Amino acid sequence: MSRWGPTFFGLRPSDSEIFLEPAFLLMRYGGFTFSEAMSLPLSWREWFISRINMEYEKQRSEDEGGENNSGASFSDIRRLLGEGPMRGPKAF
Repeated sequence: MSRWGPTFFGLRPSDSEIFLEPAFLLMRYGGFTFSEAMSLPLSWREWFISRINMEYEKQRSEDEGGENNSGASFSDIRRLLGEGPMRGPKAF
């Protein structure tokens, strides 16, 4: 380190959550691997996270007796695949 301070003005180790949180969300709710999530351009990561969120909101409104449609709902498809109901992360 030079006497004028750090020579590199990048992210600190404590800032790693800034780029790890979107990767975690894509891995947990989108089925991505870590390398897939990290190799996506930032705009694509944001789009996928937004789209996953839209699906959760849609399911929540359907589960609360929202709009009825004649097609299969997202929760119906998950039930057919043998997957449980979608849930958000547990509160700490």
